[in-house]
Amino acid sequence: MAPTFERPARCSVLELEGALRAPIDGGLREQVAALLERGERRIIVSVKRLSDIDAAGLGELIHVANTTMAAGGVLQIADAERRIRELLRATGLSGLLVDRLDDRRGPRRSLRLGLRVPRRNC
Repeated sequence: MAPTFERPARCSVLELEGALRAPIDGGLREQVAALLERGERRIIVSVKRLSDIDAAGLGELIHVANTTMAAGGVLQIADAERRIRELLRATGLSGLLVDRLDDRRGPRRSLRLGLRVPRRNC
């Protein structure tokens, strides 16, 4: 069965779950690339359930943000705990941060890195 795609939403939310650290499997890049190919231009990455991030994981977030920007879109990071907010500020990336997402907007689904892309309209 061929996949069908609906008209792009105002934004798509990827909720990361688990650790984003070396070795990076490329799952996040693939998921963001798939969203961009479908015409999505506003992508929010929720890191609420991210258990750990290292320099490689930070590099992965930077890469997908730059890829999204090069495609004419915006990638933002939401639901960051204090440790991750401080890491982004220390590296000059606090501009990627947005406030916490409103849980009343619909069900939240998790993206275990490299497995699937949950999609939720913002």
